Amino acid sequence: MADLVNLIQARFRRLLVDFELTHSIELVTHPGESGRLHETTLREFLRDYLPQRIGVGTGQIAEALAEEQSRQIDIVLV
Repeated sequence: MADLVNLIQARFRRLLVDFELTHSIELVTHPGESGRLHETTLREFLRDYLPQRIGVGTGQIAEALAEEQSRQIDIVLV
């Protein structure tokens, strides 16, 4: 079990380093594209460690009472 925890921690640290690199060397200069890159990386990380019965996707959050949608695409777990 300790090996699995160490593996997940190492992957998460790498994920954070990747996020920092994206900003520090300006690989992606548009904030929307930078966010999309981060979301893609985070979705892949979540898919690797969540049970298969939990779906990881993207979408907009809709508020039924106000009949509005979020203005951005979000990571959604189902």
